[in-house]
Amino acid sequence: MQIHFGPDPGKVLDDGETVAAMKDAQKEGKIVLLGASTGGGIGRRCIESGDFDVLQLGYSLLSRGDEALINLCGERGIGVLIRGGLGGGRLTPRVIPHLDRLDSNTRTKITTLLELLDGDPDKLVALALRFLYRDPNVTSVLAGSKNAAHVRKNLEMLELDMDESLIEQAIQVC
Repeated sequence: MQIHFGPDPGKVLDDGETVAAMKDAQKEGKIVLLGASTGGGIGRRCIESGDFDVLQLGYSLLSRGDEALINLCGERGIGVLIRGGLGGGRLTPRVIPHLDRLDSNTRTKITTLLELLDGDPDKLVALALRFLYRDPNVTSVLAGSKNAAHVRKNLEMLELDMDESLIEQAIQVC
């Protein structure tokens, strides 16, 4: 069971009712693992509370703000479920027709990544997924899809042979 905190996550944690109900359900065997969809300071509080087995964190090559939380989860044996790992579509071929609508910083990063990938927008997916799965603290990645063909394509891209130095260059770009 995973909690999505809403507009005032600090209040939800301070009140403790929701987490207590989740823990009761876990004790009764109704659920196995407790999770929280969060990040930042609230994510740190969730980790330090010891109440959660899994954290869902927003993280991608383009958005690495919760990297320290991912590492802390690894140290504490807490699973990490990544959301936004494909950068909200910005690390997929779908970004190409929309490059001119992106802020200049993001546009520069993506065009530089495309240069590293010899202009192949399909390889953006491979790069994004490889970046995530190379981290031993990442348990799983939510990669949204509307059909089975997209899922198969993402799996193909994950298996694409990619040199580690390319990933390191991409990290420097972003």
